[in-house]
Amino acid sequence: MIYLRKPSSQQLERVLDSSREADFNYPFTGVTRDLLVDGEGPKGFRLDRFTFRLGSGDEAFEAAREAIDSWQMFNHSMASLHPMDSNTSLQTCVTVLFGGYGLWILNPARILYRLSESNLRDGHVKQYGFAYGTLPGHIAKGEECFSVEMDTITKEVQFRITVISRPGHFLSWIGGMIMTREQKRFRRLAGRAMKSYVDLKLGIEPG
Repeated sequence: MIYLRKPSSQQLERVLDSSREADFNYPFTGVTRDLLVDGEGPKGFRLDRFTFRLGSGDEAFEAAREAIDSWQMFNHSMASLHPMDSNTSLQTCVTVLFGGYGLWILNPARILYRLSESNLRDGHVKQYGFAYGTLPGHIAKGEECFSVEMDTITKEVQFRITVISRPGHFLSWIGGMIMTREQKRFRRLAGRAMKSYVDLKLGIEPG
């Protein structure tokens, strides 16, 4: 949804209310679960993967889990999450507001699956996180998985974003290059925000 002025809190609530019962605006729901580290996305959808190192060890992984549950990947100037105190349980609906180029873009989405650390990837990688799918009104169609993981052998902890997407609005078709650039910028900021939270929890001074 595109606005010429920043949406009011009442507008945000109306969009959120209408999204709770809406169907996802794309097929292949849940497909990112099998695309975290390899594989090809569905035909007609762009597949992107992004990783950002957060630290090492059990304490870093626990802090990274907390960061996921408190939506720290949106704790930066580029985007604002509504409601700010949303949980990450299944079926939770949120809206993400972006401002730029003289426009305000409001994107509704709903959580459709979670990753549990009890299910080890490749037998030795703990995972924790969730994915949300886009709903009618979102300027894209697809889903995005936000996760943290720890290799139980090396103890390395990293943040991962896995996305399948295609334009869902004529402006995103027209401004494809801008949209791609802004998506990359968001992921960098998300990684830094996650790292800042983990460092703070571990008492590490900003570098």
